[in-house]
Amino acid sequence: MNEIKDIANKLNIDKSNWITVKLGDLLEDINDRVKSPEESEYDRFVGLEHFVSGDIKIKDWKSTEGLASSAKAFKKGDILFARRNAYLRRASQVDFEGCCSGDAFVLREKKDEIIPGFLCFLMNSDALWDYANDNAAGTMSKRVKWRDLANYEFLLPPKEQQAELAELLWAMDEVIERKKGTINTLTEAQSSFRNEIFSGTYYNLEKRKDSKLGEVPSNWDVKPLNELVDESICYGIVQPGENTPGGIPVVQIKNLIEFKQDAMHFVDPDIEKPYSRSRISDKDILLAIKGTLGICNTVPRGFKGNIGRDTAKINITNRLMREYVLYLFRSSKYQLLFDRIKVGSTRYEISIATLRDLPILIPPVEIIEEIIRIFNSIDDSFMMIRKSLLLSQSLQKSLINQIF
Repeated sequence: MNEIKDIANKLNIDKSNWITVKLGDLLEDINDRVKSPEESEYDRFVGLEHFVSGDIKIKDWKSTEGLASSAKAFKKGDILFARRNAYLRRASQVDFEGCCSGDAFVLREKKDEIIPGFLCFLMNSDALWDYANDNAAGTMSKRVKWRDLANYEFLLPPKEQQAELAELLWAMDEVIERKKGTINTLTEAQSSFRNEIFSGTYYNLEKRKDSKLGEVPSNWDVKPLNELVDESICYGIVQPGENTPGGIPVVQIKNLIEFKQDAMHFVDPDIEKPYSRSRISDKDILLAIKGTLGICNTVPRGFKGNIGRDTAKINITNRLMREYVLYLFRSSKYQLLFDRIKVGSTRYEISIATLRDLPILIPPVEIIEEIIRIFNSIDDSFMMIRKSLLLSQSLQKSLINQIF
């Protein structure tokens, strides 16, 4: 990666012998219709939901089984361009055969004039997407027309230079995909370890006893959540009203993954005032208890605000126990438990009374300390690889925009 970064940083692109071309001169819009995908020769279907903005290659798809509506056929090496909602900036190459949504262009490079795969990087440049969005038509869901996109002009290097640039760009993409693979491996390892830890099997503890959670290690305790908290468990503001700039931030379920204040709802201080009990601090765990159940996180240090009706505040001042309970809540054991204790028919929820009685598995302190150390180590690894991934993606984007 360092070698690629050094090359990219030193890259001084001379475009004096590059020629101006139109996209339509190098790409052909393929309209090979597949009337009934489930009866066709193809077993893979790529919908718009399978595109990931910024990804150079399509990695996801679904079976054509049961798919009756017409689609477009594509071949290995084609570029799929999502023409609907162009602001999402979705264009990727496929390395398999199949069919795709009619809301995507199937674009095929004219091999005599272009190095295979070179243009999929152009299709992820800011300049092209700015042009596409400027020329998108429609009101509710803007679409790009091929006749407009085909007229996009850019500078094309000679084929020899295309090959050199493509080699560098693909090498960078390979680095990015390896880092994504590392994140996936870490995620699987974390999930597996979490499930073993909270069942007691990780410690090979043969002596077991019955509890409200079933069989647990004999020297582990089970207590209701209410016995671990320092303030009464509660939900937050029932009707926060309209967004009030300069008001008090209200953490909703959608904010539990990342506490980004610019994505939060701000409530009028007069509306928030009666809800002093649900004001939050960095000693709280927040848990989604309505709609999407089980999402949880701790409050970042220094954050001051309140919560909505769909979220429960669980105040545990003991840092070790707070971290332990958070990891416990994220285990499949407790995610399944949340699912079992939910009520409702159209929109599920967990009542505060039920949450207060939730049985919490409590190992000896030395085991809790070890669990926290292991999970913190995994979290640190996640942070490092994600930071490295973001840097690689930023470098790739910078180089693509420098070239195109």
